[in-house]
Amino acid sequence: MRIAIPPPPPNYDPGYLTRSFASVEQFAGLTVTRIEAVDGVLLQSPNGSVYKVSVDNAGNLTTTSVPLGQNGAPTF
Repeated sequence: MRIAIPPPPPNYDPGYLTRSFASVEQFAGLTVTRIEAVDGVLLQSPNGSVYKVSVDNAGNLTTTSVPLGQNGAPTF
């Protein structure tokens, strides 16, 4: 699944993150309920790299590179 996040503006725009997170929230609202938790979310960067975003017990976010499509890659 892909989420259409607005492209970044050429100059600083304080509302950009709000609009971007609204796009993610709108999409995630269709796929994940509020009573459902998952251990991570996969996101793809513009260059095609895939990262797993997760949270630890202290609430810290971490990203881990995920080599999807390569030998030894996890199956998500």
